Amino acid sequence: MKRPGFLFGGLASKRIGLLLGLLLLTLNLIWLWNLPIGQGDEPIRVRIERGSNFSQVVQQLREANLIQQPLWFEFLARLNGRHHRLQAGEFQLDPRWNHAALLNHLVSSSGLQVRVTIPEGLSYQQATARLVEQGLGQANRYDELFTDSALRKLSGIQGLKTLEGVIYPETYFIAQESSELEILSLMIQEFNNRFIQLRLETPAEGGKKLSDHQLLILASMIEKETGTAEDRPLIAGVFHNRLRLGMKMQSDPTVIYGISNFDGNLTRKHLETPTPFNTYTEMGLPPTPISNPGWDSLHSALQPASVKYLYFVARGDGSSAFSRTLREHRRAVWKYQVQPHRNSR
Repeated sequence: MKRPGFLFGGLASKRIGLLLGLLLLTLNLIWLWNLPIGQGDEPIRVRIERGSNFSQVVQQLREANLIQQPLWFEFLARLNGRHHRLQAGEFQLDPRWNHAALLNHLVSSSGLQVRVTIPEGLSYQQATARLVEQGLGQANRYDELFTDSALRKLSGIQGLKTLEGVIYPETYFIAQESSELEILSLMIQEFNNRFIQLRLETPAEGGKKLSDHQLLILASMIEKETGTAEDRPLIAGVFHNRLRLGMKMQSDPTVIYGISNFDGNLTRKHLETPTPFNTYTEMGLPPTPISNPGWDSLHSALQPASVKYLYFVARGDGSSAFSRTLREHRRAVWKYQVQPHRNSR
């Protein structure tokens, strides 16, 4: 018969052995977790498709020679509880990272981003074409979203019929895997934030009282008509004066917006052909914005210059000549438009 001391001693030895084994395993896992994921120092690109599960991603990483112990990596990631938070996209991974840094990057980064600038005055079609050129979405999907009700609501502008006017001009950094809906939401939310800021900071002064939708339409016209920053509030003043007096806007860019496949040559026939956007034949503002205006044009629409001008004409150097009367305007047209054209023949 064995003595109790020997029995207890055996159990204690087994427990100590088990604890030592667990300690060694833990130290080994910590060592593996902190090892570099690859060899060399050249970044490696890996693309994770939407819907990929964690095991598929681990296999991709192994094929890219970024992890040498995929089973241990997957085990530790699942133990960490972050394996279900992977982001889709294209990632640039540094082989000098350890496994913890790799996992952190895959769950917290949105992947490589594309820098894209939307200048002031582009139409929706021009702005989305620029996105497509950068590999951000498909043209047909952007066309489908042009009248999307949820996106129009996101803009905060009541009465908006399309997304024209609410793609805010700015430089954006966009994850390559972003959907068309996500990209437009980003830009429209930026518009909404800026417009709210403008309304809070800039009281309406002078000119005709307009709704937010009308202000946006007017700002889009100002954006297209302006060649120099100094002229912007003056052009706004002309349009406000015309609205107040019940005069037609007579704005060439509105006519052009209403012409399908415009070839760059605006003719008298174009000016005389009625369309909803022809402000030579129709009274008031066009039914929608004609471009995506920036902050300065929105500000000018809200605070136009206090002037008595009713007309303006392009001088040919980017600036405009302003007139109070039709007679003055006709002289300016002759001086800056007709005469130079004749002399160039």
